[in-house]
Amino acid sequence: MIEKQELIKKLKMAALSEEALVALISKHLSIALNQSRLDEEVLGKLRYLLDILKEDSILHEAMLNSLVVSISNSETNVY
Repeated sequence: MIEKQELIKKLKMAALSEEALVALISKHLSIALNQSRLDEEVLGKLRYLLDILKEDSILHEAMLNSLVVSISNSETNVY
């Protein structure tokens, strides 16, 4: 069993960790996209991967935030 506040804290930390990871990956993908040595097929795949990564990150953040709000508003103090 875990207390509500501890669960909320862990969910927020998970969201921040994912955000940091996405930022790091996005940075490296952006650097790769700016290198002219890559052919158009590789650049296209990298752009597609970057778009998917950003969309997934937004979705995960929204889901975690929704879960935090639901838990915060619940009457239960232990999960």
